[in-house]
Amino acid sequence: MKPVLEKILLPIKHVEALLLACTHYPFIAKEIAAVMSSGCKLIDPMEKVMKELQKNVLPFTKNGEDHFFTTGNPNIMQLAALNGFNVDIKTIKQVSLPTLTMLNH
Repeated sequence: MKPVLEKILLPIKHVEALLLACTHYPFIAKEIAAVMSSGCKLIDPMEKVMKELQKNVLPFTKNGEDHFFTTGNPNIMQLAALNGFNVDIKTIKQVSLPTLTMLNH
């Protein structure tokens, strides 16, 4: 994985901060940090996203239900879940951040 990360990140190795803007990036944060300069701060927005979800979305759901949200295209997410994980998600809500305003899709 390191050669791929180096190819992607070396051009920006010396930035002051790097936003881990996709949900899977925090899982490889150590590998990303190993490529970046020692002064680069990695920013994980997940805590803020979870607070917004808990405040604006989760109070309107029933306990025990699975809910899927994306800031992107719900159809693409549905296809990616099916192709990548063999998971057939029936309903995906599109949201916008930071206010998590529900969009009709």
